[in-house]
Amino acid sequence: MSGYSEDIVYKKDILEKELPLISKPVSPAKILEKVRDAQN
Repeated sequence: MSGYSEDIVYKKDILEKELPLISKPVSPAKILEKVRDAQN
């Protein structure tokens, strides 16, 4: 989870593109979606 937007995180190579990222602000539904995706 990051307070930075996805484009900044990936442009600055803070996180590998294959890893899941949740950018704030985030809804509970989006967190649940990302968790379910990571479990598959």
